[in-house]
Amino acid sequence: MTNEKSFDVDMVLAVFRRFSHFEEQKQLNKTRGYDATVISKTQLSYASRSPIPLLLPAAPFKNSCPHKVLDPKSPDFGEELGLARLNHLCDELAKVYPYGAELTMVSDGPVYNDLLCIPGSDFYDYGIRLRKIAADKGFTRIRFRRLVDVLGIADGDSLSKDENLALADTCRTEMEARFLPKDSQIKKKIETHKDTNLTYQAYIKLANEDLRWGPDLDPQIRDDRARYTKETQKVAIRMTERLLKWIEGGHGAANNQQKELSSDPGKDVVCRLRRMSAIFEFCKITRLDARAYRGQGVESEYDAQLDALKHAVPKRPKYGHWDHRQTSISEVVDGC
Repeated sequence: MTNEKSFDVDMVLAVFRRFSHFEEQKQLNKTRGYDATVISKTQLSYASRSPIPLLLPAAPFKNSCPHKVLDPKSPDFGEELGLARLNHLCDELAKVYPYGAELTMVSDGPVYNDLLCIPGSDFYDYGIRLRKIAADKGFTRIRFRRLVDVLGIADGDSLSKDENLALADTCRTEMEARFLPKDSQIKKKIETHKDTNLTYQAYIKLANEDLRWGPDLDPQIRDDRARYTKETQKVAIRMTERLLKWIEGGHGAANNQQKELSSDPGKDVVCRLRRMSAIFEFCKITRLDARAYRGQGVESEYDAQLDALKHAVPKRPKYGHWDHRQTSISEVVDGC
C-alpha cells in the first residue's frame, strides 16, 4: 500500500482563477486560456513530486519619473505589496497541492535599461533591495534570477556587482543574436498584429513620459521637443523588439526544461506565467501615487494594510497607476 499524496487539479485551477479575478467579472470559474497549460505543467510536477515552479519576468528597475514613484531608485511599499501577493499565491497553492509552489522572478533590467537611459548600477541595486525585502518579510516562496542566468552565460549570484554589470552588454548581444527578428518582421508585426501594436503604443506613451528622467539621457535630446519625440519613437520600437526577443527566450528556456523532464523525472518544469494575466496584475502593484503617500505614515500602518491587501479582490484601474486619492488602500489595484 503506497502512501502517495493526492491532489485535485481543479482546486489548483481555482486558486489561479481567484487570483486573476476582478470585482466586475461575474464568472469566477470561467475557463481561462491558461487552464490547459496549468493542468499539464502541474501534472508533470506532481509526477516528479516537485513544487509547482512559476516563472515571472518582472521588476527590471524603478521608474525614474518622480511623479510616479516615491524614490526613483529604491523599492517602496508598492513592491512590498506585489511581492506579498505573489508569495501569498504560492501559499494558497500549497494548501491544495501537496508539494507546494515556488515562484522565480527573473529581472529583465538589462533588457531595457540602456534604452530608457537607466544606469546599470540602478537596476542591479534595485534587484538587491527586492531580495532584501523578500528576506526581511519572510517571502520564502520567491526566488530571484538574472538575465545572465537565463541565457546560461554565468551564475549571477556568484558574480560581484561589477562583474554582473560588465556582462550586461554581452547579455543583450547574445539575446539579439539568438532571438532577434528581422527589422521588416518587427515593423510588419507592429502594423498587423493587434497586441503587438498596442504594446508598441504603450511603449511610446511610457517613453514619452519617462525617458526625460533617465539620468543617462543626452540633455540636448531632452530639451529639444522634436528630437525628444523622435527618440521616444525609436525607443518604443527597440523596446518592442526586445520584448519579442525576451518572450522567445522565455519560450526556449521553458521548452528546454520540459525536454529535460522527459529524460529526468526529477527535473522541474517551468509553468510560465507570462501569458497569465493573474500574475501580471499583481506584479504591477508597484506604483503608489507619490504625492498621496508622502508624509502619510504608511510605514506604521504597513502590517494591517498588507494583511487586507493580500486577500483583497483586485479592481481594474481607470487611471494609469494607483491613485490613493481615488482608491482605498484596502483594495489591490492593477497598476502600470
